[in-house]
Amino acid sequence: MGKPKLLLAFREQAVVNYVLDVRTSSRADEVMVVVRADDHPFRSVRCRWSVEVVWPETDPSDKNASLWVALEEFREIKLLAMGAFQSISVSDASAAYLNSIA
Repeated sequence: MGKPKLLLAFREQAVVNYVLDVRTSSRADEVMVVVRADDHPFRSVRCRWSVEVVWPETDPSDKNASLWVALEEFREIKLLAMGAFQSISVSDASAAYLNSIA
């Protein structure tokens, strides 16, 4: 098609605009957007909406990998907020996070 799907028109605006308008006006506490290094049109996302934008060091291979990047970033932010982030393994960080919400 030549154009990223999220930039296609939907309800008189780009799909990404519609999705972020809906998500940021919902009851969600936080919205996180994972952006690939070559997704230059999406770099302005932070300007228009109050969202956390994540640019991973390695581009995710698919939607599932993007979701895992967002979950890891969210976990890291929460651990930092708890003052518990140190040089710990992902499994230890996961256990600490799960214990904090239990």
